Amino acid sequence: PFIGFLEVSHVYLVMQGISYRHLYHAGGAADVLKHSLLLHALKDAASVLAAKNSKPPSQSSLQAPAVQDDGLVYVDTHGGRGFYDLFSGPAQRTREFAHGVARLFEPSPSSSTWAEQEEQRRELSFDSKDYEMMKKVSAHAAESAPLLKPRALPQTLRPFLSPLVNTVIKANSFSSASLGIAPPPRKDGLPASRLLRWYPGSPLLAALMLPGPAHALQLFEARRAESAQLHTTMTHLKKVALLAGQEWPRLAVVNGDGLAGTASCFGLAAPASDTHATSPGSASAPVPLSVRASRAAPASSAPASKGFRAGDLADRAAVVLIDPAYEKSMHGQLQALLDGLATLPRVTTLFWFPFSDRVQVPALPPGPAHLTVIVNMTNPDAGPNFGFHVLHPGPGLCSSLAAALPHLESVLAARVHVRAGRASSA
Repeated sequence: PFIGFLEVSHVYLVMQGISYRHLYHAGGAADVLKHSLLLHALKDAASVLAAKNSKPPSQSSLQAPAVQDDGLVYVDTHGGRGFYDLFSGPAQRTREFAHGVARLFEPSPSSSTWAEQEEQRRELSFDSKDYEMMKKVSAHAAESAPLLKPRALPQTLRPFLSPLVNTVIKANSFSSASLGIAPPPRKDGLPASRLLRWYPGSPLLAALMLPGPAHALQLFEARRAESAQLHTTMTHLKKVALLAGQEWPRLAVVNGDGLAGTASCFGLAAPASDTHATSPGSASAPVPLSVRASRAAPASSAPASKGFRAGDLADRAAVVLIDPAYEKSMHGQLQALLDGLATLPRVTTLFWFPFSDRVQVPALPPGPAHLTVIVNMTNPDAGPNFGFHVLHPGPGLCSSLAAALPHLESVLAARVHVRAGRASSA
């Protein structure tokens, strides 16, 4: 049985019609679970593709050898800015990361008691744009920041959470070596490079998990400012990686509708916007996305943008993350895109949704193997209850999550329920 639905005002700003900013929630329990699932999905898909490409052609295929895939494709419908500073005012205001990624790292010795830290917080303005106040917030954050040293986790949790821990450490090493931000001094002299300060968003996690130009990332972000920041961040970190002798995937950042853009890339019928939907009998009603469009003439009306063109991914192995902000009604769009992606057996789709009476969660498409993960937070400060649908999950994801379930609550203050199977059309 589910525990019930919790609402936290700052988490549901989006539900009140206020613009959502992920920086308030970066590194929280939802991110830890979402990004752990994502990394395992990427690893599973890349392993299957590598095994397929390494097989010698069979005798029957010598006359017409199969064309090998160039690599795995990762598609993000809502890429955000890609990198988040946990020392910033928004992150410190909510401190959701304290109930998420911070629990995966060793706490650092602090020269202040909890009561003293709370007294100091009352003197800070977390939304201030004044440079001196932002420095004070950053310095305060450093005093209580965890060490960039993995916490000793139960053995059953390590396969599921270690990929995220290792990738977070790698992302922090990139930032401290290149971003040029003066670290706030700690009273005990501990350098900021030894502290957990940066949290990688899904685009950066995917880039670090899929090194090399054989793989490709298609990152959509509708907000112009966030899209520009995402492009700047990923371009900069690519240069850092290449200078360090590390490979980087091909990458395109697209400022536009990620749901329509994703449908277009896979040669699927365009999911019509809910805000323009009319009655079912109208000629302009949304077109169901239950049937794949022709690759030669994709039904999407979205203009081809940089990166992959319409239909380019129709036969490619891919992982798709659908992680919208739910700032507007988009149930019809989401349902249509899920229905279409469900028909593509080589595409693993991860879909995140919150529990709220203001959000209508799309139904699972009938047919494909799936996991449904339901998460009930046991601490109201850790964020809202939420869930995931995973279509066409790989074996590594399934086995590592199953092993981790008994101990996840002790680490993330969340009760996790998992249902697996195939959805019925009944």
